[in-house]
Amino acid sequence: MENQLAELKNEIEALRTAQEELQLLLGAQKLLFNAVAATLDKEKKQAISQAIYEMLNSHAVFSDPEPVVLAARNHLLTFANLMAQQADEQSPE
Repeated sequence: MENQLAELKNEIEALRTAQEELQLLLGAQKLLFNAVAATLDKEKKQAISQAIYEMLNSHAVFSDPEPVVLAARNHLLTFANLMAQQADEQSPE
């Protein structure tokens, strides 16, 4: 019983560490997305978001429920949404 408790504690700590690493990676991703988006004008942001949306909707590979594919789809969708949102907020140059 004590061994099982020790194993569970180790698993919980490993999950906690993995969650913290994931949060750091997601934060870094958001910073990178914002840095890239800041360098583009409204038209380029609109074009990029439209191209990503079309790619996600037209390629069957992005319909695969595999976790890695879903993660890739979600990252691309996050970037496309950011581009679209910033393009909407940006006045024409």
